[in-house]
Amino acid sequence: MRRVFVLLRSAVLAALVAGCAGISEASRNYQFQVLDQQVRPSTNAEVRVLLVHLPDGRPVTGAVITNHKFEMSMPNAKIITTLMVEGVGTPPVATVEEDNGVYLVHSVVPMAGSWTMVLEARVPGESVSIQGSVPLRVRS
Repeated sequence: MRRVFVLLRSAVLAALVAGCAGISEASRNYQFQVLDQQVRPSTNAEVRVLLVHLPDGRPVTGAVITNHKFEMSMPNAKIITTLMVEGVGTPPVATVEEDNGVYLVHSVVPMAGSWTMVLEARVPGESVSIQGSVPLRVRS
């Protein structure tokens, strides 16, 4: 029984490592860049980001941002995390491509401060989702 458990644990670990390697490899070819530096606290904050394919420096069109969250680390406190907008009074779409690789991201950003925006997107031609994060200063 112990041998089966060890083999099962090894197989799960190998699958996780293989999955992470695929995501990080694809993600290295892309970068999210914040275009809005005047973000204000809001229950429907809007942030414009540009997704760039690094090898050729071109904007990525046709991507779908499947997940995003904003994280704020405060001294002597837990990390505050806000996810894609949900619930009453939400915008019709959490993210939308505006033009030429620029994506408008909607989220709840409850207070001013230094945040990190973490994004995940499906990019045409990539077999795995790409991930990235960008620092963001929210001003009141």
